[in-house]
Amino acid sequence: MNTPLITIITPSYHAAATIRATIDSVLGQTWQPLEYIVIDGGSTDGTVDILKEYGGKIRWTSEPDHGIYDAMNKGVRLAAGDYLLFLGADDTLAAPQTIEQVVKEIQNAGSPDLWCGQVKMFSADTGMVKINGKTLSQADAAAGEMPPHQGIFARSRSLREHPFNTRYRICADRDFFLWAWFSGKTIRFGDTIVADYGTQGTSNFSFRGIGENLRILREYDPSAPIRRLACKRYAKLTALFILHHCGLLRTVRRLMGRWHTAG
Repeated sequence: MNTPLITIITPSYHAAATIRATIDSVLGQTWQPLEYIVIDGGSTDGTVDILKEYGGKIRWTSEPDHGIYDAMNKGVRLAAGDYLLFLGADDTLAAPQTIEQVVKEIQNAGSPDLWCGQVKMFSADTGMVKINGKTLSQADAAAGEMPPHQGIFARSRSLREHPFNTRYRICADRDFFLWAWFSGKTIRFGDTIVADYGTQGTSNFSFRGIGENLRILREYDPSAPIRRLACKRYAKLTALFILHHCGLLRTVRRLMGRWHTAG
């Protein structure tokens, strides 16, 4: 695979305030061939007008969908690429050479089924920046850990073999990653920073997400001791969630001098 076609898919909905920066970060890449698809959920805030401005430079659709993972599955069906990356409508690729660097790492790693890079996260709660993404162990995967999805390049054939499960409204990307891990897909980890994105920390963390994560873990039947570790992890996340909604999380983070993420 000397010159793999990379497809980047952006699901969007009412993203007029941010999507232009996302698109420009993709179109400014040095790597070719590169395919870019935007799957919009029927926005009425001006997002579609922005998409029209780019003419034939991007491929896009705009119609109602059944949530972000339905949109992502639509993108998979349209994609022609060998590897697919999902980039949010408020995320940007880290640099113009990002995809070129990632392709080199993928090739050096033997063209695995999944290649996982790093992302730079900006916390709106604290103004702090953190690089997220690490090499995972078997214990990490069994406890429900996954790389940030903005850094995962997956072979299109794997995503067609196991589409995002839309019964999960929050954690279908985790389900896909754990399916790949436990079904023996080749997964490699790299050092390239793929994307920049902002997060509100636990403000987009929910008890529903905890429930989905635990159901996914049960589905892949981790051993009982590992499952207990997972439950401890989600107990910690629940505590973070409560602190956030009591208005205390920012203070606690600053006192501790570090940023705990909820993902």
